[in-house]
Amino acid sequence: MAGTPKLIILSEPFRGKTFELTKDLYTIGRVEERDICIPDPAISTYHCALVRKGDTYIVKDQGSTNGTRINYVPATDGQELQNSDVIQIGGTEMLYDCADKSGTTIMKTATNININAAQGTKTLERIERAGFAEKQKSNGIQKIMIALIILLALIVIALAIFLVIMIIDPQAVKNLFA
Repeated sequence: MAGTPKLIILSEPFRGKTFELTKDLYTIGRVEERDICIPDPAISTYHCALVRKGDTYIVKDQGSTNGTRINYVPATDGQELQNSDVIQIGGTEMLYDCADKSGTTIMKTATNININAAQGTKTLERIERAGFAEKQKSNGIQKIMIALIILLALIVIALAIFLVIMIIDPQAVKNLFA
């Protein structure tokens, strides 16, 4: 193989993240046990595998919930990748880039992204979970809403106790405000 094939993530929040493919087998999923871990809830725990076949890789879906697509078409079992193929797993699109340009597939990505070679290439590493800051922001709003609901529930309980006391002993209520 003239150069090292790589996967380049095209979708936010990991746009531009690059994985060099040097091993014979890569597992892809949303858990840390996978070779390529992408913490996207639309990606299955063990979504698919990339298996080296000669100078390229083949994609094998592992019974994922949302399926695996190559160039926006459901992948067939053991489909061989060509240069510039777009692999979609869950909500994440990745570009397969290899040195062999003879089998290049010409496709425009749905994300309309230009990959800048100046971003460089890194060896395979885990994607940090910090990329899901938007999810964390919505969790903060959820916490505020839960606190407000609890506060309202306490107010309703206090009013109910006040009404019960007022019905049982109206004189105690008058003394309370006197």
